[in-house]
Amino acid sequence: MQLPAAVPLALLLGLVPLLALPASAAARRVRTGDWGGQHVAFSVSEQGVAVEFDCAHGRIDGPLRLDRRGRFEAEGRYTQERPGPVRRGEDAEGRPARYHGAVRGRVMTLRVTVDDGTELGPFSLALGGRGRVVKCR
Repeated sequence: MQLPAAVPLALLLGLVPLLALPASAAARRVRTGDWGGQHVAFSVSEQGVAVEFDCAHGRIDGPLRLDRRGRFEAEGRYTQERPGPVRRGEDAEGRPARYHGAVRGRVMTLRVTVDDGTELGPFSLALGGRGRVVKCR
Protein backbone atom coordinates (compact mmCIF):
# COMPACT_ATOMS: atom_id res chain seq x y z
CA MET A 1 0.00 0.00 0.00
CA GLN A 2 1.44 3.32 -1.05
CA LEU A 3 0.83 6.48 1.02
CA PRO A 4 -0.37 9.62 -0.71
CA ALA A 5 2.43 12.18 -1.29
CA ALA A 6 0.79 14.55 1.20
CA VAL A 7 1.27 12.13 4.12
CA PRO A 8 5.11 12.31 4.28
CA LEU A 9 4.90 16.08 3.90
CA ALA A 10 2.39 16.28 6.75
CA LEU A 11 4.64 14.11 8.91
CA LEU A 12 7.65 16.32 8.13
CA LEU A 13 5.67 19.47 8.91
CA GLY A 14 4.62 17.88 12.19
CA LEU A 15 8.30 17.49 13.14
CA VAL A 16 9.29 21.09 12.34
CA PRO A 17 8.15 22.42 15.74
CA LEU A 18 10.32 19.77 17.42
CA LEU A 19 13.36 20.98 15.49
CA ALA A 20 12.76 24.51 16.77
CA LEU A 21 12.89 23.47 20.43
CA PRO A 22 15.71 25.01 22.46
CA ALA A 23 18.93 23.09 23.03
CA SER A 24 19.34 20.86 26.07
CA ALA A 25 19.28 22.43 29.51
CA ALA A 26 23.06 22.01 29.83
CA ALA A 27 23.59 23.99 26.63
CA ARG A 28 21.53 26.87 28.06
CA ARG A 29 23.78 27.32 31.08
CA VAL A 30 27.00 29.19 31.55
CA ARG A 31 29.78 26.67 30.96
CA THR A 32 31.37 25.24 34.08
CA GLY A 33 34.95 26.19 34.79
CA ASP A 34 36.93 29.25 35.71
CA TRP A 35 36.21 32.57 34.03
CA GLY A 36 38.68 35.34 34.76
CA GLY A 37 39.31 38.97 34.04
CA GLN A 38 40.67 42.17 35.51
CA HIS A 39 39.41 42.54 39.12
CA VAL A 40 37.21 39.41 39.03
CA ALA A 41 37.41 35.60 39.17
CA PHE A 42 34.18 33.69 38.44
CA SER A 43 34.17 29.94 39.17
CA VAL A 44 31.13 28.10 37.78
CA SER A 45 30.15 24.61 38.96
CA GLU A 46 26.98 22.54 38.67
CA GLN A 47 26.01 23.74 42.17
CA GLY A 48 26.51 27.47 41.58
CA VAL A 49 29.08 30.21 41.24
CA ALA A 50 31.83 31.49 43.55
CA VAL A 51 33.01 35.01 42.75
CA GLU A 52 36.11 36.87 43.93
CA PHE A 53 36.47 40.63 43.48
CA ASP A 54 39.04 43.13 44.69
CA CYS A 55 38.29 43.34 48.45
CA ALA A 56 35.00 41.43 48.10
CA HIS A 57 33.46 38.08 47.25
CA GLY A 58 30.09 36.71 46.25
CA ARG A 59 28.11 33.65 45.34
CA ILE A 60 25.19 32.43 43.29
CA ASP A 61 23.45 29.27 44.44
CA GLY A 62 22.26 27.00 41.65
CA PRO A 63 22.97 26.83 37.92
CA LEU A 64 23.43 30.02 35.92
CA ARG A 65 20.92 29.80 33.06
CA LEU A 66 21.21 31.59 29.72
CA ASP A 67 18.33 32.88 27.64
CA ARG A 68 18.20 32.51 23.84
CA ARG A 69 20.42 35.58 23.42
CA GLY A 70 23.09 34.30 25.79
CA ARG A 71 22.09 36.61 28.65
CA PHE A 72 21.77 35.67 32.29
CA GLU A 73 20.36 37.19 35.45
CA ALA A 74 20.55 35.60 38.88
CA GLU A 75 20.09 36.46 42.53
CA GLY A 76 23.08 35.95 44.77
CA ARG A 77 25.07 37.43 47.64
CA TYR A 78 27.85 40.03 47.74
CA THR A 79 30.19 40.53 50.72
CA GLN A 80 32.46 43.55 51.01
CA GLU A 81 35.78 42.69 52.66
CA ARG A 82 38.13 44.86 54.69
CA PRO A 83 41.70 44.49 55.87
CA GLY A 84 42.45 42.53 59.02
CA PRO A 85 40.79 39.60 60.74
CA VAL A 86 37.06 38.92 60.68
CA ARG A 87 35.53 40.33 63.82
CA ARG A 88 33.18 38.36 66.05
CA GLY A 89 29.57 39.05 65.09
CA GLU A 90 30.58 40.46 61.69
CA ASP A 91 28.11 39.68 58.90
CA ALA A 92 29.57 36.82 56.85
CA GLU A 93 26.48 36.34 54.65
CA GLY A 94 26.79 39.64 52.82
CA ARG A 95 24.05 41.49 51.01
CA PRO A 96 21.58 40.37 48.37
CA ALA A 97 22.84 41.15 44.88
CA ARG A 98 21.75 40.67 41.27
CA TYR A 99 24.34 39.26 38.86
CA HIS A 100 23.59 39.91 35.21
CA GLY A 101 25.45 39.75 31.95
CA ALA A 102 25.93 37.88 28.70
CA VAL A 103 28.08 35.14 27.24
CA ARG A 104 29.34 35.20 23.66
CA GLY A 105 31.41 32.10 22.97
CA ARG A 106 34.24 32.09 25.52
CA VAL A 107 33.76 35.73 26.63
CA MET A 108 31.46 36.94 29.39
CA THR A 109 30.37 40.44 30.33
CA LEU A 110 29.32 40.73 33.98
CA ARG A 111 27.61 43.42 36.04
CA VAL A 112 26.55 43.26 39.69
CA THR A 113 23.91 45.36 41.44
CA VAL A 114 23.95 45.18 45.25
CA ASP A 115 20.71 45.83 47.16
CA ASP A 116 22.08 49.13 48.54
CA GLY A 117 22.31 50.49 44.97
CA THR A 118 26.04 49.85 44.50
CA GLU A 119 26.80 48.87 40.90
CA LEU A 120 29.94 46.97 39.91
CA GLY A 121 31.24 46.43 36.39
CA PRO A 122 31.11 45.91 33.60
CA PHE A 123 33.73 43.20 33.86
CA SER A 124 35.02 41.28 30.86
CA LEU A 125 35.93 37.64 31.57
CA ALA A 126 37.31 34.79 29.48
CA LEU A 127 36.60 31.09 29.96
CA GLY A 128 39.80 29.47 31.20
CA GLY A 129 41.19 32.89 32.08
CA ARG A 130 42.80 33.69 35.39
CA GLY A 131 41.12 36.35 37.49
CA ARG A 132 43.44 39.21 38.44
CA VAL A 133 42.12 40.10 41.89
CA VAL A 134 43.75 42.19 44.64
CA LYS A 135 42.57 41.19 48.11
CA CYS A 136 42.50 43.58 51.09
CA ARG A 137 45.31 42.97 53.57
